[in-house]
Amino acid sequence: MAKRRVQFELFVSTAANGTTVQTAVDGDLATKDVFDRPQVLSVNPTEDGTRFVLTGQVRFNVVADADAILAVIEATWTAGPLASLILAGSRVSVHTCPHDDPADAHYDCQGAAARYVEAVK
Repeated sequence: MAKRRVQFELFVSTAANGTTVQTAVDGDLATKDVFDRPQVLSVNPTEDGTRFVLTGQVRFNVVADADAILAVIEATWTAGPLASLILAGSRVSVHTCPHDDPADAHYDCQGAAARYVEAVK
């Protein structure tokens, strides 16, 4: 069964805000069936040093869990106590490619725009 991969790139103004958002995301992830974390969530300064970015990748056993995390992130940056912490340009994408399925292991999903669901603030 395909493992949906969710990739985070959430911009914040300070490292402390990044930690706050990371704690919230980790709390949501704790309630999901996570397959693995190819890239652990971390907060780092951007290359230009003007802000910080929370990045990470998580793969899920359950497709609905990936979709739910995307919905939670969108709701979080739209309204609620963390909305003002997450800056414009932030994005979350869900990779929907079937290449994890044995029958589709040969599938080359690079550049296949239809294989991504993305939300951008």
